[in-house]
Amino acid sequence: MTSPLQQVSLFASQDDETLQLLEAKLRKCAFKQGQAILGQNDPGADLYLIQSGHVAVHIIAQNGEKIRLRTMGPGECFGELSLLDGSPRSADVSADSDCQLLALSRDDFLAFFSTHPRVAEALIGLLAGRVRHLTERMQRAGLLGKDDVDLASS
Repeated sequence: MTSPLQQVSLFASQDDETLQLLEAKLRKCAFKQGQAILGQNDPGADLYLIQSGHVAVHIIAQNGEKIRLRTMGPGECFGELSLLDGSPRSADVSADSDCQLLALSRDDFLAFFSTHPRVAEALIGLLAGRVRHLTERMQRAGLLGKDDVDLASS
């Protein structure tokens, strides 16, 4: 039987036995279209793996406008930043359609992460790709290259 973790690039390099051990720690979650999954500044307790459906990652701008950062679907994961640094969530995530997710707790993830270097390599690649994606989106939106936009200030 194929593990749902094999769909997720973060875990695809692991052998079947390892995936079965990790799969035993997953919790199933279901969300209806439009339902909030997690909120910006929530504690980062879980990594979510998308089995079916789509989710929207967004932030609220200072002017109150909702800005969609990314749409994610089956085989993708979210919530990894808070798992790594223990800080609150950096964005809101809501169900773009009815979706089935698998949740992995921070403690279980960190225990697995510390003993499986291939996952560490995959996570670094995942995070680097997301930074590049957001930088490209900011450039396309015209936010980079303007003298009056200061992204460095706090």
